[in-house]
Amino acid sequence: MRAIDKLGNSSSLRLGLVFAILMLLAACFVGYGILSNLKDLPVAQTEKSADSEIFLQSLLGWALIVFLVLSAIASLWIGYYVFSRINRIADTAGDIMTSGDLSARLPIDSTWDDLSKLSIVLNRMLGEIEALMGSVQSVSDNIAHDLKSPLTRLKARLDRIDDPALRSSLRDDVDGILAMFNALLRIAEIEADKQRQTFKELSLDELLNDAVELYRPLADAKTIEIDIDLEEARMVGDRDLVFQAISNLLDNAIKFSPDGSRISVRLRRESDAAIVEISDGGIGIPDAQKQEVTKRFVRVDESRSAPGYGLGLAMVAAIVKRHGGTFTLCDARDHPDLPGLRCRLRLTTTSNGPAIDQA
Repeated sequence: MRAIDKLGNSSSLRLGLVFAILMLLAACFVGYGILSNLKDLPVAQTEKSADSEIFLQSLLGWALIVFLVLSAIASLWIGYYVFSRINRIADTAGDIMTSGDLSARLPIDSTWDDLSKLSIVLNRMLGEIEALMGSVQSVSDNIAHDLKSPLTRLKARLDRIDDPALRSSLRDDVDGILAMFNALLRIAEIEADKQRQTFKELSLDELLNDAVELYRPLADAKTIEIDIDLEEARMVGDRDLVFQAISNLLDNAIKFSPDGSRISVRLRRESDAAIVEISDGGIGIPDAQKQEVTKRFVRVDESRSAPGYGLGLAMVAAIVKRHGGTFTLCDARDHPDLPGLRCRLRLTTTSNGPAIDQA
């Protein structure tokens, strides 16, 4: 159905079809003219094969018909060729934007046509963007790595401070900075590690239940009720990473939900995927920032007073991407003051999921 929609929406294919129809109509008109001329000639004259003028006119007419038919076929072929090449470029570019995998490249089958030259230029542009993004990420990763050791030594020296209140405050600040750097390094490790030695088959419903039980005391402290509805689902993945992603989402849901509210945790099967949804009744995230908050250090204005560094959702996005899934955010309910937030994870199940990759 999707391919048929693309065919119907292709301007190049429609243009080729119009030219082909015009060529075929012209061929029919020429053929009708030839047959009419032959029909109007006297019988005695039509039986004379030596009449060179009539023979030449007929030959040229049929040659023109063949040319028009071939032109119609060529128009359709050119339209389909341009349609297929442009859609391959568009589909690949769309996949790159969806997955964020800047290492992917547009397919190039030849170098003689303009579309291939366009693909080559776009691949060079993707390479430059990948290099720039890599350098930006490496700067933050290197800073986090280089400053981790001095901060650890600084934390040890703080014990020499005589004032207990000052010593405790400074230690909390250093612990916060170290936690931020550890999170940065963890995200970089998840994004860089392409191997799957730690991937094993796991029960997603049991993992969710364990995570909820871990955070239930924290929710009880704010009189927040956690509602769970879990279907059985199995997947291939790193249990520690998936548990970390679910824990981050539950921690955020409890942190930004008001006292006495409700959090729902849902797991359902959908063809070859498992859908995890964690919804809260908190302040939510504006639509314009729902994509931005999955990046490092991005926080909405309403949450800046809460503890954190804007790395929790970035880690969730990295973990889900590592498992070949998708992570989306939307409002949990229609309420202007407290719209809530629904975090939706789509993870491939083991029924049709990829085999464990050891490379």
